[in-house]
Order: sequence, then C-alpha cells, then structure tokens
Amino acid sequence: MKRRRWVWWLYGVLALAPALVVGLTTAETDYPFGPHEATYHVTVDSRLSVDLGPLGAAVMPSPLGFVGARVVVGPIPADLATSSIPSVATLAGDLTEYGQAYLGIDQTLRQAVIGLLRDGLMRAGILWAGAMIASVLVRLALGRARRTQLRMWAGRHKRATLGAVAGVMVAGLCLGGGVVAAAQPRNEPPGEPLLKGTPLEGAYLTGRLGQVISQYGAAAVKAYEDNVAFYDKAAANVEAAFADQALAATGRVEATGSAAPSPESASPAEDAEGAEGASASPGSASPEPSPTPPWLRGKGPYGTLRPVLFFSDLHCNVGMARVLGAAARGLGTQVVLDGGDTTMDGTAVERYCIDQIAAALPPEATWVSVLGNHDTLETAKQEKAAGATVLEGQVVTVAGLRILGDADPTHTEVAAGTSLRGEEDLTDVAARLADVACADKPVDLLLVHRPVMAMAALERGCVPAAVTGHMHSRANPRVVGRGVFYTQASTGRDNAETTNLGPLGSPAEMTILLFDAEGHLAAWQLLTVKPDASAKLSGIKAWPELPKPVPAGPEDTGGAPPGAR
Repeated sequence: MKRRRWVWWLYGVLALAPALVVGLTTAETDYPFGPHEATYHVTVDSRLSVDLGPLGAAVMPSPLGFVGARVVVGPIPADLATSSIPSVATLAGDLTEYGQAYLGIDQTLRQAVIGLLRDGLMRAGILWAGAMIASVLVRLALGRARRTQLRMWAGRHKRATLGAVAGVMVAGLCLGGGVVAAAQPRNEPPGEPLLKGTPLEGAYLTGRLGQVISQYGAAAVKAYEDNVAFYDKAAANVEAAFADQALAATGRVEATGSAAPSPESASPAEDAEGAEGASASPGSASPEPSPTPPWLRGKGPYGTLRPVLFFSDLHCNVGMARVLGAAARGLGTQVVLDGGDTTMDGTAVERYCIDQIAAALPPEATWVSVLGNHDTLETAKQEKAAGATVLEGQVVTVAGLRILGDADPTHTEVAAGTSLRGEEDLTDVAARLADVACADKPVDLLLVHRPVMAMAALERGCVPAAVTGHMHSRANPRVVGRGVFYTQASTGRDNAETTNLGPLGSPAEMTILLFDAEGHLAAWQLLTVKPDASAKLSGIKAWPELPKPVPAGPEDTGGAPPGAR
C-alpha cells in the first residue's frame, strides 16, 4: 500500500512539471494597452512585442530572458472612438494622448504579468488534473490482472523499461534545448534612440509606426519626460510638506465661519479662495484665532485626531495617482475617500487608471469610493477588483468610522451628454440615503459625488457631515440644515483645462478630514498642488459646530432622528 502511494506521488510530481511548462507558455490575458483593448500572449522568443496591426509593431528584448510576450493591440472601444482609423497626420496630433498611457506602462505590464501567471497556473492545473484523471481511467480500464502482467513484464525487461524512460527524458531535453536555442538573441535592429530613458527603451519600431515616431516622436517623448518629471517633483514636494509640518508640530487652529450661501450656488470667488482663506463673507473682519484645542496639544500636528484623506474628480490623471499616494503616506492615514469621477468615461480600457491609484496607495490605507457621473458599473467592478470599498447605498465601518454613500444616478459621456442609469434620479437617491441614515445607527459621514445628493440627509439632521465633489471648485465647510456640508475641488485638474494630460495647468486639491475618537469631524486642512509642482498645506481649521437641536414642543415627543448627533 505504501509503495502504491509513493508511486502515485511520484507520478503526480512528474505530471506537474510538463503541465506547468505547457500552461505557462500558452497563457494569455486581456488588459488595456493605453486606450486600446489588448490581448497578451506568452512567447518563448526572448522578445516583448506590441503588435499594432497595420501600423506596425514595437519590439524590445524581454526582461525575463527567453520568456517573452506578444501584445496584440485591438481597436479603441466604440464608445471611445470618435472617428475611423486615423491618418498619419492625425496620429501625429494624438501622440500626446498615448503619452498619458505610457506614464502607466509599468503598472500595465505588471498587471498583465499577474493576469498571465493566473491564466498559466489555471491551465497547468487543468492539464495536471486531466493527466491524473486519465491515469485513473487507464488503470481502471486495464484491470487488476492486466496491471499485474504489465508489472511482471517490466520486471523481466528492465533494460527496455529504463530505455523507454531515458528516451522520453532525452526527447524532453532536446525539445527544451531547441526552445532555448530558438530563443537566443538574434541580430535585432538597434533600438529607437527617441525611446531612450522611457519604459520602451531598447525597442525598435516597424511599419508606419516607426515612420510616425521618427518624424514626430521627439515631441511626444519630450511631453512624456516633462510629465514624469512634473509629477515626481510634485510627489516629492507633498512628502516634504508633511515632513515639515510634522517637525513644526502646528499648535494653533484657525476658526472658520459657518454661515455661507447654498452649496449649489457658491460663488466662484469663494470657490477660488486660497488654501489659507476662511469662509467669511467679503468685507467682514477676519476671525480671531481660537485657543489651542485639547486635541492639538498632543504629539505631532494632529494630536489625538485621526486623519482621513479625501480626493475627487481625478478623471484618469494617472500622474496625480503618485501624488495621491505620497499624500496618503505622508499623512499616515488608514482611510482614503474618493468622491467619484475617477475615470473619464468609465470604459473597460480605463482599468489602468484604477490600477494606478491602487498601486500608489499604501497597503494600510482603505480606499472607499463612490461612483461619479463619469464612472460606470464597469468602474465599480474595476475598483472592487483593485481592493476598494465601493459604497452602494449601505453604511460601512472603516477604521472605526461609519460611512454612508451611493453612486451618482446619472452617467455623462463626453460625446453623448448625460442620462439616467436607471429609474432613480438625483432627488430619489438623496431621499433614499436620508432614509437609510435616519433608520440606521448614527452615521459619521455621508460621501456622495454631487452636492444635491446630500441635501435631504443634512436637512433632516440624520448625518452630521457630508462631503462631495463634482463641482471642480471648493465650497468650504458650512452649516446646511442640521449638518455640515463640504465640497472638494478637483484633484485632477480644473474645468478650464481642455485635457487631462500633462503637467497641471491649475491647482489640484486634496482635503484632510480630522476625526476625534468618537467619530466626530473636529477639523480640516487643505493640501494644494500648484502648476509649478509645489505643494502647500493650509493651517488646520476648526470644523463648524453643529446647530443646537430645536427643543421639542408639547406635542412633539419624537426627539431627534435616530441618526442625529
């Protein structure tokens, strides 16, 4: 019995090796390549080749030795394409669009490798299981008597048996040697000089693509280099800003006014207010700094408060992803809130935008997001696959904070306008969220994309604070109804800019929300990244106090709503 078990273990191990070889060398996966759909195939020709069909190909030595890959680039999805196959002149004008994709080429290849490994191991598992099942079926088909005869024959003809095993081994060695020999480096053409210093360094280009790059590539590569340098500098400046703040250990907090216009009608002057400005009305006296509160008397700039990073409207500006990661690391936060519009159109090929954020955030930070009107259900799937917590009308508890939120019920396509996703409109979602907040245990924060989606819950006093995006301009914290409302400006770039590519042309903002031990918002701070790549942290400002509850009348015995604080 022990001998039979040993034989089966040996057979299983011997069957696993070829299954792994076949599985991994035939693996394929789908992953976007810039704005295109693409399929990645494992090869053993020691080259990484990107096949662009009639445009040609980009070929470079594989970093994995004789194991390479072939990327078959498909068309731009119909919901992104605005014209037929472009001419060379059109491509020259669009090269900067691909520069943004090259910013994330490392992450693209990393995700492709993960997909290939997953597919290869799945194929290997199927082959191995098939081999084991086949051996069991053969064993049953032979029967005990026939198996005994075969064992006796092998015992009498040991030389023939060993010769057959040796022949199989030699054949395998010859096959492997042939594969390796075929994979040896060839006399490849020299790499394209314009690509030196980029992720495609060492690649040579064929067909029309090579002609276009030779003629117009210098401008595209210059744009790529400027992009990388800008966001690297911005990320370094963000880290330095937090380091300087930690050293200074800020000990005072600026008070902010609570009276302000309706958030949907905030004036442009107020929304363009600088990072240090208060929300007082024009012409009013500046508020006096308040005494140092107890929560700022501990160690570090935030004392006993828990910092949460809030961003919104990134719009697939993947360069800002590394800046966002630098902010999360510098802050040491456990929670990163995403106010939506993370993509431009919410298509399948924008997955690399989501993966860039996931790769940039520190592993200890939980990414909590809602869908904006430029995102789709496909975006939600991508974010969930990347590890994010996507709010879909439920209350979630993250790092001790109870957060409620839901997707924007509308979807905006660049060329097709805005339409409803389903039967609910903005007012319906706002009412439903208010019902959830009032019926559930107290909610610490409401996170939605559009300001109007927060109004019902604030008016009913079921959430103490609500934060939103969408407007691409900031509305400082102010009392609305029986709660406090805040709108985050764009973290990607301003509406006035016509593209989400290249260095910033206007300031980008992120907000630090500071919660006390009970989950109440106590203070906030603004992080601004400017077009010169500098980063600035505002002073820490007190969060407006909630209005006092209205005393119950003789006939009013209900008290405050369940979700009120």
